[in-house]
Amino acid sequence: MSKIQIDTFKGILPKLGNDKLPNEQAQVANDVKTASGELKAYRRSSSDISLAGSSYKSLFEYLEGGNNHWVYYDSIVHWVRSPIANDEFERMYTTGSTSQYKAFVNDLISGSFDFTTDFYYPGAPAAVAPAISYTNGGSSYRAYFYTYVSRYSEEGPPSALVETVDGVGAADWDGSSSPVLGPFVEPDSDDGHLKGAAVGGNSASLRIYRTSATGEGTAEFLLVDEIVIDATGPASTAWGSYTYTDTKVDTELGAVCSSIFYDRCPDDLSGLRGHPNGFFAAFKDNVIYFSEPFAPWAWPEDYQIPIDQEIIGIGIFGSTVVVCTDGFLYTFAGPHPTSLYKKKHSFQPCLSQRAIVETDDGVMYPSLEGFQLVSANGVHNVTRDMFKPEDWVDYELETMHGTWYNKAYYGFYKSADHDGHIIIDFLNSAITTGIGYHYAAHVALLDGIFRTVVVSNFEAPTTLYISTWDTNPQSYRNFEWKSKRYILEKPKNFKVAQIIIDTDFYTNVADTIADEGDLVTSNATNWAANTQLEGPFNSALLNAQEVNGDNLNSLTTLFVQDYILFTIIVDGVNKWTKQINNSNMFKLPRGFKNKKWEFKLQGMIPVKRLTVATSTEEIV
Repeated sequence: MSKIQIDTFKGILPKLGNDKLPNEQAQVANDVKTASGELKAYRRSSSDISLAGSSYKSLFEYLEGGNNHWVYYDSIVHWVRSPIANDEFERMYTTGSTSQYKAFVNDLISGSFDFTTDFYYPGAPAAVAPAISYTNGGSSYRAYFYTYVSRYSEEGPPSALVETVDGVGAADWDGSSSPVLGPFVEPDSDDGHLKGAAVGGNSASLRIYRTSATGEGTAEFLLVDEIVIDATGPASTAWGSYTYTDTKVDTELGAVCSSIFYDRCPDDLSGLRGHPNGFFAAFKDNVIYFSEPFAPWAWPEDYQIPIDQEIIGIGIFGSTVVVCTDGFLYTFAGPHPTSLYKKKHSFQPCLSQRAIVETDDGVMYPSLEGFQLVSANGVHNVTRDMFKPEDWVDYELETMHGTWYNKAYYGFYKSADHDGHIIIDFLNSAITTGIGYHYAAHVALLDGIFRTVVVSNFEAPTTLYISTWDTNPQSYRNFEWKSKRYILEKPKNFKVAQIIIDTDFYTNVADTIADEGDLVTSNATNWAANTQLEGPFNSALLNAQEVNGDNLNSLTTLFVQDYILFTIIVDGVNKWTKQINNSNMFKLPRGFKNKKWEFKLQGMIPVKRLTVATSTEEIV
């Protein structure tokens, strides 16, 4: 081999030995894009919104009135938007931020959105049974209960029953000796949506139900009346004083109670996900919980499904719920919580709840052997051809959190020893890595932009920011790409090399650096002159400067190198380094003839081709 030429650059392939890699693959590919076949540096993240905390695990946005509001927690929080079409309250439901299931809602926003206060606890508890009184005895049995209904039209489960002990006479329900119910119990202070003033024409209420047919325990419960709850209480009466007299005959009763089997969402659920058929799924310990379709405030006990493994997390693709555990994998497929087909799959423990993602094709999660993809085609290790199981040790899968973005998996990991991230680009069959840990990540609903929580590199190294991935036009990451190890048939000394760089990019970088230098020089001149700043009153023309302003030039936070650092590695030792800022051929030093050669490129200027040869004639 008298010439080594790399025309296309790709990422790493850890499964193969360093000398077994294809020509275009790398041993190291840090902070570099290879989708185009070139080496391109990532831009640094922009610092958009500063955060007060020092650690976060969740980042997402609440959409309200065409606005997006950022929500962030130092706990694992999952969210699902309302399944109700054109939900006037724009609800977003979450598990994980507290022990209780909660929802952000637009009518609680007063001024600017505050995610620590602008939420409520969906649904209603089972009410306490009211007392019942009546005058005459008789043969007509009736049973009653009532429910709370929130101002968001969420009806809760029924109270305990109250019954006519001996029945009442045939003359009852005509007003002369009708049953009287009450008093009714006021909801807890945390449940402001079940009482208080109406919002936007929506009021909380009590719904009273009774049986209509004789025969204890065999009748349906039909609506007797709905009583509006205002700021005072039911029907503008204080809670301790209100009673209801039932004078309605059977033909006046309304619809059957639909919430008789509802339960409020239990505390401490995790992993909330939304099914395309309108119901939610979440878990606690080894039990999967499901909500009523299109009624996310109702979680019937009959919909709970226990399994024989500790649940780590869940995801959904199509109509299938994927349950990742500390042992076997489970799937539940079907259109409704009462008709799910349960299947137990192979032993593939999930290593991190935060690393589970819903991809274009299925649900992907990290296991002991790599990333498993659960799809319509079954369960497959989609990284089997890229990594051996032992290769994952360096990526701290137990600590990883992941995001699916542009058909690529972005995994961020952190341990006491090291941190960083890995990008598995399935569309372009490329694996690259990166330096630096991002605490949380989210693909925005409004604009599809990838944002993360990360420490700023410039403004304040100890401050965390909500940042936009790969967007800072003035600042780039310094990529590092290291070739395969070339083992020649016999020792050689390469004499000449050429690195083709992106000259347009280089010219723009050089001009930007020059312009910045000119501005610095101009500022230094004005500063030295002192009187030329023209900021104070009476020293500048009216409107020539802003109040307290000056005529110094604004500078950008510039971080761009105008060269590529090229390193030759012979027999595992760095032998020679040169800064490259053009595409001309250059000579290589003599004196280290060897069979084992590697080449490293570092910088920010895109690289299109690398050639090393034993003579200039071999470079074309």
